[in-house]
Amino acid sequence: ETAAAVGVEEGRVRSVVLRPGDDGLLVDFELNHPASLAEAAVDARLRGCAYAALWALYEPRPRLEEEKVVTTHELGFEGEDWDYVLEQRGVEVREAAAIETARALGVEREDVVEVELDVVPQNLVVFVTVRHSSRLSEGEVDGLLAQCQYKTLWAQYDARPLELIGALNGMLISAEEVEAELDPATYLRGALLRARRERDEYMERLGPMH
Repeated sequence: ETAAAVGVEEGRVRSVVLRPGDDGLLVDFELNHPASLAEAAVDARLRGCAYAALWALYEPRPRLEEEKVVTTHELGFEGEDWDYVLEQRGVEVREAAAIETARALGVEREDVVEVELDVVPQNLVVFVTVRHSSRLSEGEVDGLLAQCQYKTLWAQYDARPLELIGALNGMLISAEEVEAELDPATYLRGALLRARRERDEYMERLGPMH
């Protein structure tokens, strides 16, 4: 194409060297042309050449398949009535956790491969298992999830209706009264066990003492 652009035989273009530059391909060559053709004129003809045949050989570098890893992360959401919420809208809560986790990490919904829900006193614990780029460490994933407000998930939360709370409290009081009437010693033992259990749960929430 260089020879054709200048108007000489192909054999007059010699010592062609190809080398990569910062922004593209650089081509060095020797050109034997008539003395009547000034160097500036040669340069002008080469700048006007489209080099269509050369460009037809160009193709972008194939993208390497990004390596993926699968990790599991724990999320916590405070609330006394998550057990009631999961009874009413467990599917919606699970899907909201998956969608917002995917959005926080910039992955597809299908990359959130598992969501586990567990209710503990005063909290909903969510375990999300996610497929993501190996360039993201587990700590970085935890950081991204910590920044996510999970608004769609929180929108599912609803306090237990007052009538259910009253009925539940009534059942507990009735059970304690029946237990006390049947056997005072058994009632006292049960009350002591409940007090110990509540103390243990409180100490567990406080965490290890230093």
